[in-house]
Amino acid sequence: MGADVHNCRGLNTPLHEACKKDKVKCAELLLKYGANINARNSVEETPLYETCREGSFKCTELLLKMGADVPNRRGLNTSFHEACKQNNVKCAELLLKYGANINCVDSGDRTPLQNACRDENITCINFLLKMGADVNTPESLTTPLYEVCQRQKLELAEILIKHGANVNGVNCNGETPLYASCIQGSIPCVKFLLEKGADVNFLSAGETALHGSCVRGDPECVSLLIEAGADINARSRPYDDTDMCRGTPLHVASFLNHLLCVRLLLQAVALVDATTEEHETALHIAAKQNHFEVARVLIEFGANVRARNNQNKLPIDLLPQQKGELFDLLVQPADEPPLLINLCRQKIRASLCCPRIKTLHNLNIPRRILKYLLYSE
Repeated sequence: MGADVHNCRGLNTPLHEACKKDKVKCAELLLKYGANINARNSVEETPLYETCREGSFKCTELLLKMGADVPNRRGLNTSFHEACKQNNVKCAELLLKYGANINCVDSGDRTPLQNACRDENITCINFLLKMGADVNTPESLTTPLYEVCQRQKLELAEILIKHGANVNGVNCNGETPLYASCIQGSIPCVKFLLEKGADVNFLSAGETALHGSCVRGDPECVSLLIEAGADINARSRPYDDTDMCRGTPLHVASFLNHLLCVRLLLQAVALVDATTEEHETALHIAAKQNHFEVARVLIEFGANVRARNNQNKLPIDLLPQQKGELFDLLVQPADEPPLLINLCRQKIRASLCCPRIKTLHNLNIPRRILKYLLYSE
């Protein structure tokens, strides 16, 4: 009768339709009469891609036996990607048998394992790892471990680490899984990564994990990082949206008004008068943002109200208005000389500030001296 086996006036060719519904006999007949096994439908999908999406195992097997192209080229959404995405493990196994590249990247520059981690598809993750997928993908936009930590999925992080994931592997922005966990406030993931040897002072996109925790304002995460040996006076690279160039975590917490984080950092012997490239202290930052409680705590811990920035400005000069409770807080001590007792305290605290000392509470010193150093008396 002369029916056209290549007809694609609709979305699919007849072969696409037969494969989509796993109609093997029909597909065999179409191929016998010349149907193009690699024909593309109106959205550039092949019959093999269709079978992998639908989980049509019998037709997948038929197409592969008959020589269907198994694309592995960069930039394509491959049949293997689609089989993994749809959790069609049997189809994926067949594709690997016929030469599919388990680490091939799609049009988004992502491997099947990365997509499975993004989709939190544990069945597919286990399958891909079992079949030898690269758990680190160093040349890609991100790593599988970063993906699951960003999504706060501890169980998946444990699986990836067990299979050799680099705990300090970075994404395209230079961010580690630990940094992602801190930004998301995922305490379980933070604890796990630290236990597995994550570098607590790695500079991720210009910031340490402690900077990230202070951005979020998570006191528990800040405490965990300090206990793990985080450098409380680590300098960041320039910010895009602030003038805290090379600021410390204390600058970040003060800028964002995270009072509990400010206090934790100060109790852990953070340098209260550390300066940015603009020579601004945390008190300058707090004054500029009109954060009264933060400024009060900074002064309580010995912040120098007479410190001047690169423009010769005192913290009081940076207030949005030269009046109010913060103005009153800053103007009084500005006219008084510093007390000797506070100068001694600041010198002692500064001398104790080294990576080996996590908090003042770890020191073997008389309780009264400890209280003195903590500004408790």
